[in-house]
Amino acid sequence: QLERLTRACVRVRTLSLAMPVCLRRSSFHCRGCDAEVAEAAALLPVGDPRVVPEGQLRGEPCEVAGKQTTHYSAVQSFLVNPLPRSFDLVLVGNMSVESDSALGAAVTRAAAIEVGPPATTENTWFEGRAHRVLICAGCGSHLGWSFAGSGGDVFYGLTFATGKLWVYVFLALALLLCCYQCTSDRGNALMAVIALAITVLKMGPHVLF
Repeated sequence: QLERLTRACVRVRTLSLAMPVCLRRSSFHCRGCDAEVAEAAALLPVGDPRVVPEGQLRGEPCEVAGKQTTHYSAVQSFLVNPLPRSFDLVLVGNMSVESDSALGAAVTRAAAIEVGPPATTENTWFEGRAHRVLICAGCGSHLGWSFAGSGGDVFYGLTFATGKLWVYVFLALALLLCCYQCTSDRGNALMAVIALAITVLKMGPHVLF
């Protein structure tokens, strides 16, 4: 059990250096603009009764910034996304707020906002929780999701890493097909290069975001 916990801790610390949300001392920051989005003190403890994983979600206990919490891993279905992604996340009970003193008036605003379609329980990762996309209020980077219960209680999943294996597999196949067309006696090199360029342009957002 101790060895498993150690591996989970190392994994989360490694992931925190890589993708949408990173941990710095005692707070989480947006990788896009470095804005603080949540405090480590807001991490949900292991065994929180509000959290009931559903579907293919896997959880491992871990220590983050001195607090015992759970690191979750999930993989999208081909039915949800034709190019499925994998996600690693931790849960927090609330997001940070920041002060904006523009126009001489002190105003507070949320560091993260919900966007996109209305909250839905379809394909949710937590039983009875309606999820919605969560982005950074400063730069618009995808941070994770909000998960709201029927009684209005909400917690948030912050994404540490996003795997894009199938995106790269698709691009590799497109490149191989282009090479075949360019080297084959019956191939059309010009059309192959054009098709590859269109594929790269279409797939660009999936690679970058």
